[in-house]
Amino acid sequence: QLAWSHFVRIYSQLLFKWIRNKGLQHDDAQDVLQKIFQVLVQKLPQFEYDHTRSFRNWLFTIMLNVWRDHSRQSAKYPETSERLDEEIG
Repeated sequence: QLAWSHFVRIYSQLLFKWIRNKGLQHDDAQDVLQKIFQVLVQKLPQFEYDHTRSFRNWLFTIMLNVWRDHSRQSAKYPETSERLDEEIG
């Protein structure tokens, strides 16, 4: 638990910056960040460090995959967010 909290504290800001650089608004970027950590909870136990490869590149790849999934899902149902904006506004 302590190690996970430490990991989240270290990498949240970096991952969030990468996500925002993909053009997502703050709230969408927060959602994607949460999804990234969900993926990492599953993938980190099997992760084996290779000193010839970059851990940050591995994280970046995971971020890209989650962002792409999010983008595809958003494109699939664009009217949902538009309808919510109209209901709220």
